[in-house]
Amino acid sequence: MITTGEMLQQIFVQLAVLTVGSVLGGIVIGFLLYPRLFRHGRHAAKSSHSRTQVERRPRHGDVAPLTRSWESRGRW
Repeated sequence: MITTGEMLQQIFVQLAVLTVGSVLGGIVIGFLLYPRLFRHGRHAAKSSHSRTQVERRPRHGDVAPLTRSWESRGRW
């Protein structure tokens, strides 16, 4: 006989699988749909490439202080 606990576990597992599947499906659909929208703007907007480079540089700068703070915490 299947206990109520096993039934609840199966229900939670099914819910988790459905949520993960729906999220992954949404991401896949987004990747399929959004490139079509961006292709129209790529012809006119060359600044988008420079924006991505500018956005990436500060992120590397933000990572270094975090690692240093972790090192200082480890020394204390």
